[in-house]
Amino acid sequence: AAALLLLMLLLLLSLSRPTCRRRRRRRPRQNVVAASAVARFVLAAAALQAHLLLWYRYSPSSPVWVHVQDLHLPALSFVVPDRDLDAEDCLALNSREWLEGPRFTNEDPYSNDANADADADDAHTSASAALIHVPFLLREPRWASRIIEQTLAHSSSRFVNVWDNNRTDEASIRVHTIRLMFLSLYVQQHLPSLKEARLRQKHPSCRKAFEQRGVGEFDYECPGSKYVAVYLTGNGLGNNVRTEMFQAFLAGLTSDRIVLFPTRERPDNRTRLGWELASCDRSDYQCMFVPPSPCVPTLLALRNGYRLEKAEIYNLLNSGTPPPRDSSNDNPVWILQPHLGILRMHRDNPPNATLEQFRRYAEILLDHAAGEEEEGVWRLVRRNLFSPDLPPSRHHYKSANRKFQIAFTVYGLRPNRKTRMRLDDIVSNVGGDLNPELLFGLPIRASDKCIRESECLSFRQYMRAASQQILRHKEVGLWGHVPTIVLTTESTEIVQAQRNFSDSTMLQQEVGEMNFSFVRNDEDVLPDSGWIKDWKWRKDAPTADQNMLSVLAAVKLQLLPRLSMGNCCSNLHSIMNELLNGGLGAASENHFTCMQDLDDIELRICCWTDASCKKQKQNFLEQKKNRIIPTSQR
Repeated sequence: AAALLLLMLLLLLSLSRPTCRRRRRRRPRQNVVAASAVARFVLAAAALQAHLLLWYRYSPSSPVWVHVQDLHLPALSFVVPDRDLDAEDCLALNSREWLEGPRFTNEDPYSNDANADADADDAHTSASAALIHVPFLLREPRWASRIIEQTLAHSSSRFVNVWDNNRTDEASIRVHTIRLMFLSLYVQQHLPSLKEARLRQKHPSCRKAFEQRGVGEFDYECPGSKYVAVYLTGNGLGNNVRTEMFQAFLAGLTSDRIVLFPTRERPDNRTRLGWELASCDRSDYQCMFVPPSPCVPTLLALRNGYRLEKAEIYNLLNSGTPPPRDSSNDNPVWILQPHLGILRMHRDNPPNATLEQFRRYAEILLDHAAGEEEEGVWRLVRRNLFSPDLPPSRHHYKSANRKFQIAFTVYGLRPNRKTRMRLDDIVSNVGGDLNPELLFGLPIRASDKCIRESECLSFRQYMRAASQQILRHKEVGLWGHVPTIVLTTESTEIVQAQRNFSDSTMLQQEVGEMNFSFVRNDEDVLPDSGWIKDWKWRKDAPTADQNMLSVLAAVKLQLLPRLSMGNCCSNLHSIMNELLNGGLGAASENHFTCMQDLDDIELRICCWTDASCKKQKQNFLEQKKNRIIPTSQR
């Protein structure tokens, strides 16, 4: 403040004009004085600008560093006692209400189990050890790798290995940026636990004090934190990811709140209604996925949460404006019920408040990044962080190219350790010996999708479309080989059609000169519907967790091929496209084509809401029937 006052005084002096007692014309003297005043003004202005820049960058009241100062620096400067702590000291950072509970609880994503590798970290220190390294993920690859390994990315993917080459081409910088956005969201959701994690990590003896109060290894109070809770629905996984989870992470990042996916409470307030897509004992998101954050509120706070109105949700997600400051805004828990209409209005870009939050938490990581040789890469990433994403051509839904949308999808689809190990076994058994560069991905959604949301094709039509795509992308290298098709589906009818096609030379010749081989997951549950309410009542129905494992295996397998096509009327296929766009695929590059974009109009799949596609296809079929199709469209 003193320096600022001094600079302002200097500025005022530079602007003051010297007075002369005698009115004599001394033009040379006045010119010198004027030049001196201008020089002093320029120097003062430069000094003032430098001071303001330093304030903007480092001051505790700066809009850039308010979150770093509030959340980051105090936690790092917190002195953890070296002496042995008793139970009271161990619990000193936590409130009595939170310790007495009952609380929402987390599954520990770092805990060992019977199938864990022998050299894994000790179970009672691994969670806290991971948390204390949150600000330094760009400087300590080991801890960053542990987080990246939680995603669906293949070990050979660009998303996993992009930091190993420091390439600055446009595609690599894009993957860098998406990965930085993913890690920024991770920091925002985990940083409030840093102080508690440092205490627990330095004093493992405190574990007993927490166990006696039922506090889990990944349960942290994160004093002062607020939450946004979203109840997931019984719709398919793709719909939940692109509606409920997307809006949850968008609202959480924009308002700087912790995201929760709890289960609904029954009217008696004693038991809770489970998520229909989960069937483990807790019956919620964490049956199959890593919890979004280690921070957990009390069940009382969750029960008394404020339910946002639709207009408040719209303002929050589209302009970053929170509800008016009253009892609702001060409530530690907001209950957000996503609306599809809001999602459709909001596909182009997130609000400026969200981008600012991305920048704030990205700066925490970038300030602790190691290596001067990487400075050029991070400079390009900083610039690309807010660069506009060009809208995709033709049918592609707009968010297919949005970096923030892809980061949210990657974050929401992080399988827990048990699920990850089972997925790795499935992928290894199905495609462990295959070359991703020579694979063609063909996910097929049939059954209920043909009734409710889109048209469907016969299996022979799918194979015609596959042949055309392989011919169109000759540079990929599948042409001239026997392409291996990675087939995933929920339909027993499609599986049988594939077997008939493979056994019939005549059917294969109808498609063209190309021969095909197929691989698929023999453990697929094949429920014949993507909607769990259609099949959960059957006696031979799989459990919800078995079905979820099958769905995640399909997504992971479709990240193997270099060339793919899918029905983008399906949210699940759109997710596959997003993950491939984000660099999570096993091949060196990826080409995914929505079947709504096929050159052959007859093979295009029209979504039930796309009247223009249906009309164009109908006109084409009528012209074909009357044999008046232009040569260019035959």
